Amino acid sequence: MINIIIIDTLIQFYLHLLLVHLVLMVVIVQQHHMVIHLLLVCIIIITNNKMVVFLQSYRYHYLVRVLLLQCIHLHRFRRYE
Repeated sequence: MINIIIIDTLIQFYLHLLLVHLVLMVVIVQQHHMVIHLLLVCIIIITNNKMVVFLQSYRYHYLVRVLLLQCIHLHRFRRYE
């Protein structure tokens, strides 16, 4: 039981880092369409691992929202260039 808790904590920490990394990529690089693909892959991995409940916590919900808003903003900005 303790091992499961430790593994779960590590997975949460890893996913948190992954989401933060994606947000930073969008904010700093601001040009890669790869970021959107990475986000989709990240969501697919999380869903496949039944980590949906984890994503529903406010912290991660906020990160995903920020990332999506950045992607939408960049996409609009690109169209008008």
